[in-house]
Amino acid sequence: ADLPMEILVKIFTYLNAADRCVAGQTCQRWLEATQHNHFRERLWLVLHRTTFDTNVAPMADLLASSRTFPNLSFSEVDFERVGSFFERFGATIRRIEFRTCEIQERTLYNILRHLSGLRSLTIHSCRDLFMCIRLFEDPTERAELKRTLANVSELRLTHNQYLSDATLHRFCEVMPSLAVLDLSGCHISFHKGLYRKFYPASDGQQPSESVLTFHYISRLIEERKQMLRVLNFSETLIDDSALELLTGLQPDLRLERLELSQCEQLSPRGLEALLHTQTDTLTQLHLIRAYRLTDTCLRQICHELPALRVLRMRECRALSDQGVRELVNLRELEVLDVSYCRDVTGEGLLAGLVAPSQGPNCCLRELHIRALNHLSVHAIVELTKWLPELRLFDLGFHHQSMFEIAMQHIFRNLARLTHLDLEHCDYVSDNGMTGIGMGPLVAGDDGKTAAYVPRVDADVRQEETQNTPNVPVVDQIQPPPMRISIRSRAEQQIVEEAERKQRLMEFINTRRPNAAAAAKATAETDDQTTNGYSISRLRQLRILNLTRCNQLT
Repeated sequence: ADLPMEILVKIFTYLNAADRCVAGQTCQRWLEATQHNHFRERLWLVLHRTTFDTNVAPMADLLASSRTFPNLSFSEVDFERVGSFFERFGATIRRIEFRTCEIQERTLYNILRHLSGLRSLTIHSCRDLFMCIRLFEDPTERAELKRTLANVSELRLTHNQYLSDATLHRFCEVMPSLAVLDLSGCHISFHKGLYRKFYPASDGQQPSESVLTFHYISRLIEERKQMLRVLNFSETLIDDSALELLTGLQPDLRLERLELSQCEQLSPRGLEALLHTQTDTLTQLHLIRAYRLTDTCLRQICHELPALRVLRMRECRALSDQGVRELVNLRELEVLDVSYCRDVTGEGLLAGLVAPSQGPNCCLRELHIRALNHLSVHAIVELTKWLPELRLFDLGFHHQSMFEIAMQHIFRNLARLTHLDLEHCDYVSDNGMTGIGMGPLVAGDDGKTAAYVPRVDADVRQEETQNTPNVPVVDQIQPPPMRISIRSRAEQQIVEEAERKQRLMEFINTRRPNAAAAAKATAETDDQTTNGYSISRLRQLRILNLTRCNQLT
């Protein structure tokens, strides 16, 4: 307790949130350290399926607390009696979310008027709130909110069916410093005929209370184009004409992040036109389930957006190796997601992410390659060798490619992993996780993994090899010729499974002696002539997904 506060805070950075809460109960000094701004900014208070009533628990208990709550998330909460909760804590609240909540217009106004320190507001699928057309209708109240919410930079009004031009206009009016506008999942009309129906006058200055149109949204974007940095129109019917309309806002519109996921009407023509105007600033591009995204469009992305750091193209079915190879031009890429792109192969990924003449790729931090049908063991091994700084590696749903040897190279080469996803990888086994008997394979592999296949029945191996040309047929290891057994096949499998578990327990027990014997046992068991690499080598691992890995015990 006598340590300086800076040292206590540094020590507590190595603890997760739950452990810090327990440590804070030790003494007043430690409690103050756990409530340092460094920790509070990432701490969320989440209330789910409860009633917001300051006269009963849990709100009555929170109201009596001495703590502050910088981040609040309300999910399916019924707001009945707000009381003085926001009047007391409002100045310290930085982010607030309302998700599918029962909240009325007057309640929202009474909450927001106290949030002078607010930076981010999210309202997700709050149906009753937007069915009321009187939201923020009073000019006096809007003027008060404009002064209170002057520092709000992020507005997310997602999946709100009854959001209208007028309501959106009033939200933007009371938040003059907006830099992030998220309208994903909203019912936006992109048809000019519908716009003319609700805006018969030529000027269209008065926003409609009945419909949400992209034509009016584009006017709001134009008014704030010098401040806006993030736009999200995911899960809408945005089309090429809408993107070309945004293209006309250059050079003042300088986006840093653009999200257009699950936009079925999106085609390369509009996307290429918009990206051509954002070549200097765009660093994050989300195109998940953009089914019309082609290799030609990806080539333009890689050549015209050199500063791109995050690129998500999950389930872009039209992509192939021809486009993925162009990723080599994105020298600053940190996050790549090409999961479920069924025509992308390991060879294409290696060509796009690895340039042997330039050495290892030390920029990439996250790689999502889930459910790639043509990803071989050799490609996985090479990726682990040339991407040493990976923090997140998603290899889920690789039924034929995720063999024990690939796991060994992950444990050997990616020691800084914090998140490893092996969901539904059928060939993840105890030997691969612990390294038992894997030393000769890893030591003698030297990057040549084509000759390795798991030990399975010959019929199964032959069938899988026909579907996987990257894995050649290997002759089945025959038992000694003079060996005679009267066991049935089922009995033999039971005996082999018992022997394997016995070897596994012996290996585990060597990891649990006293400190002196532990060093000796570790030196012996880690010898590559006997055992390979265990998952315990990933000391920084925080998240491990082994769902449906049925061979693990």
